[in-house]
Amino acid sequence: MPRVLLCGKSLFVACVRAILETAPQLDLRLVGPQPERIRKIITRWKPDVLILETGLLEGVMSLALLQDFPQMKLIGLDIEDHRLVVLTGSTSCEPTPEQLLEIIER
Repeated sequence: MPRVLLCGKSLFVACVRAILETAPQLDLRLVGPQPERIRKIITRWKPDVLILETGLLEGVMSLALLQDFPQMKLIGLDIEDHRLVVLTGSTSCEPTPEQLLEIIER
């Protein structure tokens, strides 16, 4: 069962949450947009996928997460452009919301 950590409080995050909650095969946890709390939960829970707003990737929550947790997929929600960006240690792509579940389950 893939572990998914969803971070943020925006309407976009709420929409993604609604999609993911329909998938009983996912172990979904939610956390607010506090970078120090996000990193703490990642370290303890070791999610397979981290989904957060791209604005959180600045500063403390940088792309260094991919170096620190190379097994984790990082999915950025770009609120301004209304798109999803998937980053791993070596690749990136822009899936539709429908493709999001498929990416998580891979």
